Amino acid sequence: MLSLYELLGVKPSATPQELKTAFRQGARDHHPDLAGSREAFERLRAAYETLSDPVLRQQYDAQRAEWLRQVGAVDCPACAKPNRVKSNRHALCGSCKAELPARTANPLRERAAEIALDLGERLGDQVSALVVDGLEVGFSRLRQRLGMPAHTVPTTKPSRRS
Repeated sequence: MLSLYELLGVKPSATPQELKTAFRQGARDHHPDLAGSREAFERLRAAYETLSDPVLRQQYDAQRAEWLRQVGAVDCPACAKPNRVKSNRHALCGSCKAELPARTANPLRERAAEIALDLGERLGDQVSALVVDGLEVGFSRLRQRLGMPAHTVPTTKPSRRS
């Protein structure tokens, strides 16, 4: 996903005045009447129109955050380029060497945890019984494949003797 902040050459925390200044500088450099590229000028203008409108900027930021989460990356706070971060440890931007914010977690693991919590809320105590039953069936099949005698896994906790 294209970073509109990077296109304008501003930080994601840029103020409206900084956006305006960056757009004007870019327009001078890329205007078609001044031997610039029409496509580059149109991209620059579209980026400025999106980021200068507070509602559109908020929508863009939300879409970008979702995209970054899905690909397991974070935006550099200095140059707005996406960087993949492998862990929550200290990391630097590959372009400008600025310190990157920590990534929260693996997006697939986050999604799996959300699904597990949702199932837990819906099924409650039935989940543990389903897991035990699933393990019992899985172990039985494994024993059959290995040629071991069938053995059942107890589905209840053993009673404690007093």
